[in-house]
Amino acid sequence: LVGKLRVTDLSSLKQEETASPGYYRVTLANSGVKAELTATRLVAMHRYTFPTSRLSHLLIDVSSVVQPETGKDAIKNPHPVDCDVRVIPPNRIEGTGNFIGGWNQSPYTIHFSAEFDRPIESFGTWRDERIQPDVAAASNEGKVGAYATFDTTRDQTVQMKIGVSFISTQKARSNVLKEILAWDFDTVRDRKSVV
Repeated sequence: LVGKLRVTDLSSLKQEETASPGYYRVTLANSGVKAELTATRLVAMHRYTFPTSRLSHLLIDVSSVVQPETGKDAIKNPHPVDCDVRVIPPNRIEGTGNFIGGWNQSPYTIHFSAEFDRPIESFGTWRDERIQPDVAAASNEGKVGAYATFDTTRDQTVQMKIGVSFISTQKARSNVLKEILAWDFDTVRDRKSVV
């Protein structure tokens, strides 16, 4: 997202979309942001190329779920029952999502730890549609997330590593530190392409 911050109506048409084993790339037509993704077993690495802006935002929606079912089967879709998120300056966001439904009809919990390759310029959280600038932690039974804002006037690229764990945020952080040591997206991508 570039410009005025919002947490609703975030969908975008896609341009220049490509996918191959271990790599995905798309340009979001509404903002002009190019997003690239690759991964190891428990850690994803993202590389975002923003237009020149002082207001380049990355949003982490902790309560987001895939909604594959429609009609009468929609009751099977996952939904959040309690989620929390916290910003840890200078460059991390961590949190936990508790869900029910979807691939596992029993309640389940997933933890994450995200680290950026540069300090966050400004941050905040949101609950439902209420944005809370400079608030470092939030929890909610509904929509909840955190945002990080970066100045991309000189360096348009922002990278992120995000680890996951069913055990704890500390384990998710450990996965980040163990599986992707450097800020070298292309090396991680190339390693996946030969597997």
